[in-house]
Amino acid sequence: MLTARHVLLALVVLGGVTLAGCSFTSQDTTYPDEPQVRDQLASIETLEAEVVTETTVDGNETTVRTHLVREFDTGHYRSSVIDGPAEGMTVVMNESAMQFYDPSSNTLQYIDRPAINATAINRTVDTVSTIYNRLDDGDTNTDGQIGISPAPTVPSTGTGSNAGQPSMILPVGDNVTVTNAGMDTVDGREVRVVDLDSTDEKSLIQNATYYIDTEWHLPLQSTVAVEVGNQTTVTTSTYTNVTINGAIDAGTFEFQAPPTTTVVDGPNGSFQQFDERASLVEATDETVPDPSVPTGYEFESAEVYPAASGQSLTIVYAGTSDSITVTKRTESDVNLTNGEQIEIAGEPARRVSVGPNDAIVWTCAGTTYSVVGPTDGPSIADVAASMGCN
Repeated sequence: MLTARHVLLALVVLGGVTLAGCSFTSQDTTYPDEPQVRDQLASIETLEAEVVTETTVDGNETTVRTHLVREFDTGHYRSSVIDGPAEGMTVVMNESAMQFYDPSSNTLQYIDRPAINATAINRTVDTVSTIYNRLDDGDTNTDGQIGISPAPTVPSTGTGSNAGQPSMILPVGDNVTVTNAGMDTVDGREVRVVDLDSTDEKSLIQNATYYIDTEWHLPLQSTVAVEVGNQTTVTTSTYTNVTINGAIDAGTFEFQAPPTTTVVDGPNGSFQQFDERASLVEATDETVPDPSVPTGYEFESAEVYPAASGQSLTIVYAGTSDSITVTKRTESDVNLTNGEQIEIAGEPARRVSVGPNDAIVWTCAGTTYSVVGPTDGPSIADVAASMGCN
């Protein structure tokens, strides 16, 4: 299910990748089916790697190298920036909490641990399986939801660092061309190379490339190119020194801060999930959006999580076969130039294509709102108008 968090990642984080100088071998036209992909991904118990992320914005390049350790059954996680901006920034999640160490301020923040679920793995399964199915059927054009995802990771913490390695599930548009670009190697492992190109000029993400490990069906390298107005962002995420199902050193998921470190409470509360609106209202000091949703849609779930110096509230309203998601993110100001310009509550807004969905995004006094719903579904503009700036 596409949520507003993923839309905000597309609109705020905006990652992308380009690659050059790759030599491809002969085409591989045999693709595993969904059960094979799911079974193999489910058999990954541990993952350790160095993740190299290269981001270029209008010719200015930034490179960050991160050491990542993940234990999927327990949800334990450790990510440390070992080279580049924010070097030393560390995120650790164990059975009791998420910990964020910022060496620039020598502070350690604790946030209650979010619930463990298989969402990250499921999204990877869905993405890889969809690509393989289209290629296997010879149907290279699709209006289904195809995302851009590296190896599954925990959500972004919004603390101002990429040390949390957020999952980049970024749909590429209503119409996507999927092309088998042959075989290659990443970190000495054989990968299938798949190119995705959007035919929708309104799409934020115009093209992407997957380098999918042929043994584990895990994207070891992803490529995304994003255009926002006149600015192009290109980001490369490459997994190197990859070890799957290896032994994890004792103490990996415990963080020993320097003795002079200042320990503080988590920023603006903790990750929380709710199945009733009343519980959400009680859990936050922010005004909770109460939109008028179409008949047949009902409150399904909500989340609150820290975002920079504020909070992000996400509410999902489920219909029979799809959903409408609204979000409110404080201390955030998104200035979009893509898509159709409209007006919500007297404020300028943009309507953009996000995979099989449309999204309306607007900002009121430093707070950003969005509504996401199926392109061919009920009017999300009416939902947005009913929210206004509350």
